[in-house]
Amino acid sequence: MSVKAQGRNKKRGKAHRGLSLIRRLYRVETLARKLTVEERYAMRQQQAVPIIEEIRSWLEDTLPQIPPSSVTGKALSYLHNEWDHLTAYLKDGRSGDR
Repeated sequence: MSVKAQGRNKKRGKAHRGLSLIRRLYRVETLARKLTVEERYAMRQQQAVPIIEEIRSWLEDTLPQIPPSSVTGKALSYLHNEWDHLTAYLKDGRSGDR
């Protein structure tokens, strides 16, 4: 699924906040790749868990406000349904090893 860019003068939708939070998670993981398993786990607990909690809160607030048949609604439903899979990597520092 791709996200279309909006012009500078367009109002930012509800999805913008979610995408911003996901970008923050990617930044944490980019830094975590260079760490040992133990350091990566500690970093995720310190930095990624609070972001995941923000995403969960945003999801719970936003999901009921979006029509389920819309593209955003489908994406939010997917996120909600796959939550356990999304957060499983937080339980272990091995994910992301190269």
